Amino acid sequence: MKKKIIIFSVAILFVFIYFRPDKMLKALFQYKDFLSTEIPKTYKISKNEKKSFIYASEYENFYPILFFRNDSCDYLLFKLNFNINKLKITDFPSGSVLNTISGGYTFTSGDVNFYLNETKKEFSNIIINGNAIEKVNFKGNIICETTNDFEIFQDKQRIFYYQAQLPSKKFIIIKKDIIPLVYIIETNYLSREDIINKFLK
Repeated sequence: MKKKIIIFSVAILFVFIYFRPDKMLKALFQYKDFLSTEIPKTYKISKNEKKSFIYASEYENFYPILFFRNDSCDYLLFKLNFNINKLKITDFPSGSVLNTISGGYTFTSGDVNFYLNETKKEFSNIIINGNAIEKVNFKGNIICETTNDFEIFQDKQRIFYYQAQLPSKKFIIIKKDIIPLVYIIETNYLSREDIINKFLK
């Protein structure tokens, strides 16, 4: 019996020394970026979007990112403080920037990673970089459509990178507002007209 207690105690001690659960718990309480199952107050979300809402990820230096999933599409919603009329669209490749990933989300057909460590909420320049991106203006809003990977840069720092795993349509919608609302949408079912009806009307 004593031998079992000694072995058990040594095993617990080894786990504590190796994995340091005290440090894990301390880091958990100090973690500044967190997930929420409630829609942040900085957003006004329609009833239809509320039905698709999964969770929001809050960041210290960036507006919360909201995650949605329904039968027709997966999408993110976030704010970017910039002049929508000065948005630039460029072609791949960008000479891929290696950043530290601060978060990510797995879509049905691909992945989007966030690089928000150096971002700011203040007014900035935005560039969307990707291959074969078709840009359309709709009543002051902008719709970008592609079937390829793309990146979004803020003041020359990459903040989002979408990498496709399976074929799908990708839309980037910029909804004109005091602080523009930005959607990253992935779908196999919706056309551009569907996207306009769903998000811009």
